[in-house]
Amino acid sequence: RKMSPSGWRSYVVLYLEGDAPVRHTSTDAVAGLDPGVSTVAAVFEEACILEELAPDCKGYNRKITRLSRQIERSVRMYNPDNYDEDGRVRKGRHRWKITGTCRRRKRLLKTVFRQKAAYTKQSHEELADRLVERANVFITEEMDFRALQKRSKRPPERQDSTSVIVKKDGTRQSVRKFKKKKRFGSSIRDRAPAMFLAILKRKCLLQGGDVITADTKVVRASQYDHVTDSYKKAPLSCRIKTVGGHRVQRDLYSGFLLKHVSEDNRTIDRAGCNLGFEAFLQSQEQCINDIRASGAGYPACFGF
Repeated sequence: RKMSPSGWRSYVVLYLEGDAPVRHTSTDAVAGLDPGVSTVAAVFEEACILEELAPDCKGYNRKITRLSRQIERSVRMYNPDNYDEDGRVRKGRHRWKITGTCRRRKRLLKTVFRQKAAYTKQSHEELADRLVERANVFITEEMDFRALQKRSKRPPERQDSTSVIVKKDGTRQSVRKFKKKKRFGSSIRDRAPAMFLAILKRKCLLQGGDVITADTKVVRASQYDHVTDSYKKAPLSCRIKTVGGHRVQRDLYSGFLLKHVSEDNRTIDRAGCNLGFEAFLQSQEQCINDIRASGAGYPACFGF
């Protein structure tokens, strides 16, 4: 059953035996894939792809926020005795009055959540189809999304910069706020990157390929420079790197390095990187120009 604005609706799902028919013909090629919490970068022999996962999820989030606020206001309006002076729910058992309008909004809220999940899955399926058309073997890094969605365990720290706050009496004061301990929980909830990797692996297996995972702790694609054969850790906010005197996009360059990971999945083939670096620079420039010329919006984490 699935929720609709008018209530629950039941559906019958039919399953057919055997493997699903192959809809797209794939190329027997190897590509590098750099997954992120909200974006994905893929590097092929003669092309690059840099896209945002489920780009229209923000529209569903706005509907969810608006409906949640309407439901909260309605519940507080018709149950004032269940809250204390600070607006918190009183301890103990309570009787809650829920209006018919509030019930309809709750059903609509569940419907929006269902629609958002269906849209995210459909968007991942379409993106995976476009990737599989170019290659059937992808080399990617092992990502622990469950760890990335947790709050940071570092002790509270003050920010380096100061912020001006206005007190109740109207006076202004400069303070150094605490750094936020939040990480990527909201992005992972909205974009579902683990689901995308599972869908891509399923489609690659149907095409006779696979999604190969490299050892992240040893490869360290985001820190490696194949020109100097050295590792340099850069902050996450640094989206553009300089490699051999050329400016490269961080995610695309990581995908380029993953494409040249050796068969042991622990080392990067530096000779292969040197041979294909010029072609990668041309593909990267073409990819960035296409994104800019499309006129569609793109996130700031692209770096350009």
